[in-house]
Order: sequence, then C-alpha cells, then structure tokens
Amino acid sequence: MATTTARKATATTRRPSGRSLPYFTTSGVPSGFGRVGTLLLVLLAIGARAEPLSVITAAGVVVGELEQQFVDGTAYVGVEALRAVLDGVASPMTVRYRYTPALGKITVQLRAGGESATARCRIGAREVTITGADPVILAHPPIVRDGGAWLPLEFLSLVSPLAVGLPVEVGPGGVRLTLGALADGAETVARIPEPVEVAPDEEVPYTSTPARRSAWSGLRVMVDPGHGGADAGVVLHGLTESALALELARELVRVGRSVGGRVALTRDRDVSMTIAQRLDRAEKRGSTVYVSLHFNSAASPVRSGYRVVVDDSAPGGLASALHRALGSAGFVGVETVLPLLTTRGATMPAAHIEMGFLSNVDEARLWLNPTTRRLAAEAIWAGLAGYRP
Repeated sequence: MATTTARKATATTRRPSGRSLPYFTTSGVPSGFGRVGTLLLVLLAIGARAEPLSVITAAGVVVGELEQQFVDGTAYVGVEALRAVLDGVASPMTVRYRYTPALGKITVQLRAGGESATARCRIGAREVTITGADPVILAHPPIVRDGGAWLPLEFLSLVSPLAVGLPVEVGPGGVRLTLGALADGAETVARIPEPVEVAPDEEVPYTSTPARRSAWSGLRVMVDPGHGGADAGVVLHGLTESALALELARELVRVGRSVGGRVALTRDRDVSMTIAQRLDRAEKRGSTVYVSLHFNSAASPVRSGYRVVVDDSAPGGLASALHRALGSAGFVGVETVLPLLTTRGATMPAAHIEMGFLSNVDEARLWLNPTTRRLAAEAIWAGLAGYRP
C-alpha cells in the first residue's frame, strides 16, 4: 500500500444512527421534568452508552475511537477495545491483555517509549499491582459487561504514567483521551480522517478464487459479523466496521451456498449481540467451524493487511488454512495467536479475522469497493473449503 499523509478533516465521519430512547411519562409531574428525572434514574441503574471517546496523540493524530459506558456514573471502556485501538506500530502506547473469566483476573501489558510493564487486577477489586511500581487503588473496580472485561477510564490515567511513564489525560466533557504530555498551555486539535472516494475496480489488486465444494462433508460454518447495533466498532474514512463486516459476511454466505455449503450468520441485521449469544447460536445450529469477521485500526496511517487470529486454547489448522487461502488470492497479512474474547468459549474450531486497517486511506478506499469484499469472501471460503479438522 502507498504511504499517505494525514489530512485535516473538512467533513466528519458517518456513524449509523442509534436507537432512540423510550418516551417516559410520570403521573402528577410536569412532562419535561418527569422525562429527565426518569432518564437519569435509568442511566444510573444500568450501563449507559455515552458519546464515543476519541483517542489522540499529543500531536493531534487520531488513533481511533473507544465506546464508553457509564455504570453508576463512572466511565468504563472495554479491554478488548483498548487493545484494538492501541495496536499500532506508531502508537505512543501498545496494550496487550489476558482475561481469565473463571478467576476474574485481568493482566494488561503496557509498552511505551521503550518501557514495558504489567498491570494486574481482578473483576470487582479496586487494587492494581504494577511491576516495578507501588500498587494503585482505583475509585471503581473493573467489571464484566457483554461477556468481556471493562476497566474504569481512570485505569489508564493512573496506571500508564506509573507503568511506562506516559501521561494519559481525559479531556473536558469526557470525549477525548490524549496519549502523551502536552506543553504547558498547549491545546490539542484532533486531525480526524475525512471520508474517501471508492477505489475503482482497476485498483483492486486481488485475484478471483472460484468457489468449490468443501473436502470436509461435515463442514457447517457459522459466520459472525463483528459488533452491531449500538456497538459500531471502528468508524473511519466514511466506513463503519459493523456494517462492513455484515456486508462481507453476507458475501461469504452467498459464495459458500453457491456450491452447496452450509453457512449461516449470527446476525443478518444491525443489532447488538453478546459474545455468548453469538456462540450459543453456533452451538444450536451444530456448527463445526466459527469465523468472526472484523476490521482494524491503528495509530500508524500506513499499517495495512489482514490478521487471522486464533485463541491460544484453540485447536490448530484453521488459521493456517485461512492464511494460505488469503495469501494465494493476493491478500497480504499474518496469522497469530492472541487471547480473544470474540471466540472464547467456542467448542468448535474458531478464528477471528481482521480483514484490513480502516485507518489506512488506501485500504479504506479498497473496502468501499464491493469487488474487494467479493474477492475476500471467495478467499475465506477457499480456506474453509480446504480445511480438515
């Protein structure tokens, strides 16, 4: 992919409209006051989604966006979302993590400026131990939501400076997270990537892979389009991860069924689903393979390529089959093993595929083109069709 320079935005990125809040009425109370009062009670009682948190460097480069939820008035962010946003070669800080649901243990590895440290905490406990530093006591403990671990936003602002010497500051209004120190009196202005034009077919560099029947007669594939509903995932350059993953998943179903493959979707519309609900759907349909489709983002505007990821507890073979097929079709990327929430608990072979970096202008332009999605679907099906458990 060609190197591109960051451009100051003249337009904002598009985000799918969220669901409207229900209309509340309270007998004997003025309607406006009743609606506001009831809404406040509801937001305090449950985790309320807030405006997305823009993550930027001290130089004003946008790293990505984080969904934040308020629980009892405290802002929380998902650990997996943190990893996805900060997984960039040019990011001021890199985050890796391991979450063990059975023990409620969260291990977060931080790297910044040549420094590295590990922070450990538990669901429901406020103490955080840090290698080489004194423990930190959070005002609010980590929690579990939607099957994953969520950290209070203060975790970053308290732990990062002690662990790796990188200040992390939450801006006014709680809608901006700045990584790195600002000069006294300086104000960071975020440079948000603007929507880009679709790449024409002649710029799509991938080779068509005609669909063929699976060599495994018992193959039953469950395709999971990542995110959905209120969780849009990455939103950059006019592309929304949840919508793009669904379009790619539908194309994969069409390719597989064209040769008699048994392929189904965890979701076929823009709805929110927990990981447990997605895996339960796969179990009930007797699926023998599970593939979760996602897209990536990074602080580096030139980072590109797919990643086929399997959990460290997953049986081998599936990631390699998908990696070979994508490479044969002309896609460039890697296979790796990482702790995963999206496939954790799957009883069948499961893989998580991040098909490209929407933070890369060139890749974003390609994924706006339906031809790219068709060629990717053909390549993924080729990997599944050639897979033997």
